[in-house]
Amino acid sequence: MRIIFVMTGFGRTRTTAGHEVLFGYANGLSDRGHDVTLITTSPSEIPEWYDLRAELVQPPAPSLLGAGLRTALRYGGFRLGSTDKRAVKEALSDISAGVAPSAEALPYRRAAAIDRFRRAVRPADVTIASGAPTALPVYLFGTGVKVYFMQHYEAYFTTEEDPEWQRLYELEAELSYKLPLHRIANSSWLAEHVRERHGGEVQLCVNALDHERFYPDGSPPEEPLTVVSYSGRKARWKGFPEAAEAMRLVRERIGEVRWRVFGDEALLAPDNSIAPYEPIGVVDAPAIRRLCSEAHIALCPAWYESFAMYPIEAMACGCAVVSTEFGVEDYAQDGRNALIVPARDPQAMADAVVRLAGDVALRRRLVDQAHRDIQGFTWEQSIDRMEELLHRLHTQGHSAIGASVQATTTSYAVGGKRSPRWL
Repeated sequence: MRIIFVMTGFGRTRTTAGHEVLFGYANGLSDRGHDVTLITTSPSEIPEWYDLRAELVQPPAPSLLGAGLRTALRYGGFRLGSTDKRAVKEALSDISAGVAPSAEALPYRRAAAIDRFRRAVRPADVTIASGAPTALPVYLFGTGVKVYFMQHYEAYFTTEEDPEWQRLYELEAELSYKLPLHRIANSSWLAEHVRERHGGEVQLCVNALDHERFYPDGSPPEEPLTVVSYSGRKARWKGFPEAAEAMRLVRERIGEVRWRVFGDEALLAPDNSIAPYEPIGVVDAPAIRRLCSEAHIALCPAWYESFAMYPIEAMACGCAVVSTEFGVEDYAQDGRNALIVPARDPQAMADAVVRLAGDVALRRRLVDQAHRDIQGFTWEQSIDRMEELLHRLHTQGHSAIGASVQATTTSYAVGGKRSPRWL
């Protein structure tokens, strides 16, 4: 098959876990003989940190008052199935009004993304949107069967964006799920959440763990207790302030604790008055592997994720995991292979960390069970599933959305139990 993945931009030296997951699918499908192309809707560079084997295509950027403005005006009145037409017109009239003042504003960026994709698109059997900003370009100009591979419930992730465009971010994300695209979710929670809120069928293809990069690589010291966390790159929903409060409570109860934090700048400085920490900075997979292998506990405090990669990577490295509940259901089960606590609850996080600090046998049992449970999360399995879904869609052609692929009830949850809960 000729397959196009449509992505937002990425840099030569830095990326997100979401980009790496998409690269993994692109490489895996390419290795199986499919003709795979990546088209980005904003400027990108071939990554130095990943052996990307699929072709990367980028058109020249449109001019500010030329293609971008024409695109915004041209699509100001499109209709999204059963979505309220008036609401869409109002949102996109904001786009056309906002193009001229600044090329950095959301309205211009979105208009420019549509135009970039229009000029880069090529014939394909399947065109895959990978997030809300790419869903509309794929709907308008994608070729072949049009698919939306959802990585998050993105309406919940807009709190980190410019407040001036908050309403538009939220509307864009919500409308993306109503577009007539074949929807595939990367987690059981996301699949059922989209079904609950928007109806229709959603297929499931969970993400994979790269076992060749994440495995035990060292061991934690006898003392002090060492906890590792992700900084959250200043995204409020990543829950870093709650983690800091939890660590303050832990230190009050058990004394010295070494807290190591990797990633971009956090919402709290390393020398903050709540819970000082050791900043590690942005690191690659081998460094994350060593950090987790040399820690007793990974504290993962996000308000919500879809398929959170950091907790399962920590599990693979032999680190006991304390995680919040949304986004880990496919591989983590409370008391079986991790301790799961409510989001935005520092006291519950602290109680779980203190419990593991004082019960070495429990910590070892969780680590051992986690090692066994995550063995099935492989790229071979995920590529098998994605290839199966895309093949069915391509074979059945442009049939009605939701009718071409039989709804799946597959559960990837460990222990044979899947129990997503709603926000």
